[in-house]
Amino acid sequence: MPTVSMIDGVRITSPDRVYFTAAQAGGVTLTKADLIAYYYTVRELIEPHVVGRPVMLLRCPEGLSGACFYQKHPAPGMPPEIARARLADRSGSSEYIAFDSFRSIVAAVGIGALELHIWASRVDRPDRPDRMVFDLDPGEDVRFSWVKEAALELGEYLEEAGLTSFVMTTGGKGLHLVVPLVRRHEFGEVRDYARAWARRLAHERPDRYIDHPSKARRNGHIYIDVLRNGRGATAICPLSTRARSGARVAAPIDWEALDTDFGPEDWTLANLVGELSRTGRNPWAGYFETRQQITREAWAAV
Repeated sequence: MPTVSMIDGVRITSPDRVYFTAAQAGGVTLTKADLIAYYYTVRELIEPHVVGRPVMLLRCPEGLSGACFYQKHPAPGMPPEIARARLADRSGSSEYIAFDSFRSIVAAVGIGALELHIWASRVDRPDRPDRMVFDLDPGEDVRFSWVKEAALELGEYLEEAGLTSFVMTTGGKGLHLVVPLVRRHEFGEVRDYARAWARRLAHERPDRYIDHPSKARRNGHIYIDVLRNGRGATAICPLSTRARSGARVAAPIDWEALDTDFGPEDWTLANLVGELSRTGRNPWAGYFETRQQITREAWAAV
C-alpha cells in the first residue's frame, strides 16, 4: 500500500515518490514532498499570482522520468482542493481547473503537477486580463545575452509609454516581460497592443527580432511571442517549477540581474530559495500595487 500523508489538510499519496532523480536535479534527489516544501517556502510570493485563476497543469505523475501531459479541465477523482470554474467557451461553457487557495497548489503537486500555467485573467472576470505577457523566445544560434538586451530594450520602450514591466526567467531558454494591468481592457485590445510593439521591434531590428511564429525563420532571431495574451491562453506562473532537467524554476528577477552573468538554466529550486533567503526581499516588489492601463498615450508611443 502506498504511504499517505496529510499536508495542510490535503491528502498526499506517496510523498516520497521521486519527481527528479539526482542526475536530473544537479545531484540532489527531489521527491513529491520536496516540491511541496519548496512551494511552502515561496508561498507568500506565488499565492497572489495563481489563486483565483484558471490554471493549466503539466502533470508528470511518475516524475520527470515518466510520461507527462497537459490538463486544463478537471477529471473525476481530482482532489477537492483543486477548484472548478465553469467558464464560457466555444462549446458554450466548460469546467476548467482553477486554484482558490494555496492548498490547490499542494493538491496539484500531489497528483504530479510539475508546472503551473496561468490564464491572464481571473475566474471572477475571465474576459478582463490583468496581465500582458511578452515571451522573448530565442531561435537557434541566439546568445542569451541578446535575450537580456531584448528585455532591457522592450522594458525601456514600455516605460517610456507609461507602463511598468517585470522580468522573469521561464525555466526554458527565454525571458518573459509581464505588465500588470487594471481590469479595464478586453483581450483583443491587450493582444493588439502587444502585437504592435512586436511589429515595431521586428521592423526596427529585422536582424535581431521577428514577430512571426515560423520556426523556419526563427534561426538567429528572437521571436517576440504575444500569443499568450488571448482568452484561455496560458503562461508559466512566476515561481512555478519546470519539468526540465536541472529542476529549473520560472524565476522573477530584478532588472539589475540582467547585467549579471547568468544563463537560462541557472535558476533552480536550490539556488532560487537560497537567493530569496539571502536577500530577504521580493524581486517583484510593487507588482500588485502597480495600477496602470493602456492609455491613448501608451498607444501613441508605439
